[in-house]
Amino acid sequence: MRKILLLAAVLLASQPLVIQAEEITLLPSIKLQIGDRDSYGHYWDGNHWQNRDYWDRHYEWHDKHWRKKAQSL
Repeated sequence: MRKILLLAAVLLASQPLVIQAEEITLLPSIKLQIGDRDSYGHYWDGNHWQNRDYWDRHYEWHDKHWRKKAQSL
């Protein structure tokens, strides 16, 4: 049990203090990027899993990556 807690503490301490909005590294080999989908088909927007309707209204594919749509007045 102590080894697991020690490993968790080391992993948390080794993470960068500033996280890029486009990509979150959970472990060295596991990354979560804007636009990734979960098993239910929801998209990751950097903060929450969003359904497809929300995603289509707020994001667009541009230059090989997802970006927020410009808000029109």
